[in-house]
Amino acid sequence: MSPRKKYFVEGDEVAHKDNLKLKLIVERIIKYTKKVTVYGQKEKVEKSFLSGIRCGWWDKKVWLMKDFHSNHLVPWEIAVQGKEKVNEWLEQN
Repeated sequence: MSPRKKYFVEGDEVAHKDNLKLKLIVERIIKYTKKVTVYGQKEKVEKSFLSGIRCGWWDKKVWLMKDFHSNHLVPWEIAVQGKEKVNEWLEQN
């Protein structure tokens, strides 16, 4: 995965910006659809929106999962470089 990548996909290794030592694996991208009005059109159009990203990690011998906001996740290869690099990446993305 490229360090400049803004979007995550299933299987990506990431970390939460407040816990850089814990490697998380993207399990699922959580989306929802909604009908919205588009300027210049009479009928509503169905659009998909990002709701969150479900990640998993090992805690001893137990696989845990939690949903996170995408703005709180950073690529693992950036997380291992430390807080300063994480902050730079977050500002650019």
